[in-house]
Amino acid sequence: YTVKDICSKLDLQCTRGDEDFVKGSVLKYILHKIMSSSIIIANLNGRNPNVYYELGIAHSLGKPVILITNEANFKNIPFDLQSNKLIIYNTEQELRNSLTSALARTFVENNK
Repeated sequence: YTVKDICSKLDLQCTRGDEDFVKGSVLKYILHKIMSSSIIIANLNGRNPNVYYELGIAHSLGKPVILITNEANFKNIPFDLQSNKLIIYNTEQELRNSLTSALARTFVENNK
């Protein structure tokens, strides 16, 4: 819940794709959430296939994306996602600091 806490402190609404009970098509719900979001934060820990699928959708829609992973998981991240928008952290405080900065930069870049 660190990501939600960070977003809340920045007055940003944050929703996880898997936190709501969805009756009907989960994919349709996720697509709607991605399309209506101004920024996508993808947690790449665990190499979850759904996360990569949803990340591909966000990229194809041109959504700003911030990727996060812990140091121990970094070697499992595909090389094409090891970009400058990838936050690698060891501690919760490192994640808080880096994600807060990345969100601020992303809003500045997308509101020029």
